[in-house]
Amino acid sequence: MVDDDISLTAAIAGTKISPDFGSQTISTTGDLAVGTNSPSSKLQIQGDPTEPITGIVSITVSVSANTVNGSGTVFQDQLQIGDALKIGDNVFVITEIASQTSLTISPDAMQDYLPGTAYTDRDLFKIDNGASIPQLTVTGSGAIIIGAKPAPPGCKLAVDGDVIVEEVVVKRSDNWPDYVFDDDYSLPSLETVENHIKTHKHLPEIPGAKEVHEGGLSLSDMMTRQMKKIEELTLYMIELKKENTELKKRVAALEQ
Repeated sequence: MVDDDISLTAAIAGTKISPDFGSQTISTTGDLAVGTNSPSSKLQIQGDPTEPITGIVSITVSVSANTVNGSGTVFQDQLQIGDALKIGDNVFVITEIASQTSLTISPDAMQDYLPGTAYTDRDLFKIDNGASIPQLTVTGSGAIIIGAKPAPPGCKLAVDGDVIVEEVVVKRSDNWPDYVFDDDYSLPSLETVENHIKTHKHLPEIPGAKEVHEGGLSLSDMMTRQMKKIEELTLYMIELKKENTELKKRVAALEQ
């Protein structure tokens, strides 16, 4: 019986563990750690910012923010908000990516850094099939990718295939379109809507087929747009009902 933690550098029970990923440890309680010697859960994988990014970077320190300036970099292609970025001896968290050559980091940098190479985390977890095609990946910024396609920038979950769920709850922080029922809301005339449909072949404020095909569809955004159209349609129906009632009165008066 072994009382001390076991440090792995090659293999356990026939399972190969790459020795260049950092330290691997099985604690006396059976916790498995990769990249750290102090696991806080049954399986813990610590990031390892050793993947060099393209180009040369430097930090400009200011009162409001610490900007990383790049030369020949492709920040938007290689990095995401939340990624670790190692510059010099310190590791920072990316809070904003303004362009391919400019991003913001936090916490505050204590000093300026001379231009040099920066590093970011490799993928934290990855499972490939027999043809070396990725099937499940957890990136350094915490994005989960199921399938072979990379996650779009800023996306925390990307699935290359169909998804079956029993319930989806979409939370929005912006304005739900109940403002349509405000007294000062300017309801478009049906003639305006008709002209838009004839010209563009889709409803106003609703994306057309080409836009959806090329850019996909935001579920929360589309729900908001559809609700606005439903509320506008309700107002049209109320107005038509009033006009219909008035016409019936006039017809009845003429028939007397």
